[in-house]
Amino acid sequence: MRSTRARKIHGAHCSIRFAVEGGVPEQRKIFYTGVYHSFLSPTVFSDEDGQYIGFDGKVHSVAGTQKAQYANFSDWDTYRNTVQLQSLFEPERESDVMQSLVNDAEQSGWLPKWEAANDVTYVMGGDSPAVLPSEAYAFGARNFDTKKALAFMVKGGTEPGNGPHGGEEREFLADYLKLGYTPIDKDRRSASQTLEYASDDFAVAQLAKALGQEHVYQRFLKQSSNWRNLLDPETHFIRPRKSDGSWQAGFDPENSLPHIVQPWGVSEQIGFEEGNTYQYSFMVPFDYPALFEAMGGEKAVEQRLDHFFEGLRCWGKPCFNIENEPDFVTPYAYVFLGKPWKTQEVVTRIAKETFKTTPDGIPGNDDLGATSGVYVWNALGLYPAVPGIGGVVLGTPMFDKATLKLSGERTLVISREGQGIYVQRATLNGKPFASTWLPLSAIHQGANELHFTMGTQANTDRGTKMGDRPPNFR
Repeated sequence: MRSTRARKIHGAHCSIRFAVEGGVPEQRKIFYTGVYHSFLSPTVFSDEDGQYIGFDGKVHSVAGTQKAQYANFSDWDTYRNTVQLQSLFEPERESDVMQSLVNDAEQSGWLPKWEAANDVTYVMGGDSPAVLPSEAYAFGARNFDTKKALAFMVKGGTEPGNGPHGGEEREFLADYLKLGYTPIDKDRRSASQTLEYASDDFAVAQLAKALGQEHVYQRFLKQSSNWRNLLDPETHFIRPRKSDGSWQAGFDPENSLPHIVQPWGVSEQIGFEEGNTYQYSFMVPFDYPALFEAMGGEKAVEQRLDHFFEGLRCWGKPCFNIENEPDFVTPYAYVFLGKPWKTQEVVTRIAKETFKTTPDGIPGNDDLGATSGVYVWNALGLYPAVPGIGGVVLGTPMFDKATLKLSGERTLVISREGQGIYVQRATLNGKPFASTWLPLSAIHQGANELHFTMGTQANTDRGTKMGDRPPNFR
């Protein structure tokens, strides 16, 4: 059964179109629902006259080209895939969203960490608001005060200090800057926190590079390597360390030990927020070649990934968890490893086994569109794997044809022919495309087509050469 459904999302300042053909009704329903969820937040906070109450409790008005002030940022979740989708399709609105963060920082002194209305909640670890402007810029939303945004991003990553309610944008920053990690004897989520900070640093570095601030770029690029300080040479996993440099005792990756059950019922390995070392150790997509080497080489990494994907919804166990954001990118580690057909298998399983068209059809909390975004991107055969980088990793397209009306009078058609889930070859605008990485710069104004030839057997040659894998971003 073939069907074309166009979806046009109307907002205060936007009109976006997605149209897919083929698949089955359930797939289309989940896809379009996911698109809808991906654009629900942040939400407009200003009145029709542009006024809003700021973080300082005073009445402010949007100024310049900004049309509205936005609030309610689930930053720890949405930096994984949502801000990129919004920026790619409606950069004007997303520019207003980023300017809203800058306005909040000007009023409070710091970028707001998991902002709700005109206040900050400090939900989850890391410094995720610092990632958002970098990703928005990389995916096309650039009409905001980028220099001021970068200045606040740099402040959050270099200056320990307290913001609203005495909270910190980056907890234990002094230790992180001194030791290269946050220590487990001070920070209960030290290992996952360090990994988040490393990703944040990489994103800050990318915006600095784009704005020509070389010294900032070099400093934060160096800081983004801090994940190496927790890569245990004995187990080849990310492992918490203490202030004196010693490793967390009783560390057992296979059994997620030592562990604790939080009051809200989540079992987590000590040092890892709502997860374990298996679920966090691959959250370094900006430095996969170095990570693979540190983990014992590509063969060892492949075996570890194969074991990891034996399960798809796991709490307290060493397997993939579609319900938790740190795992969203991990299926694409196979692509960086030169095994893209294994990514194609895993993302197909995730779509079939964990998403449904029932009231409980989203696996876990949607987290303001972040979980829905997994389905949307995977179904298109793309994923924004690297924070702050304008490009996507190629997976396997679900639909016979997806027509995407992007910003800048660009249209991208993603089409497929043949049966099966395995990509045999691809073309971009009619020319052979051997790479498994698509930079956004390759999508030009006007019509573009990414075409896949599919098969029922894995093509174990395509994407294996180093030159055909995603680039090394170091």
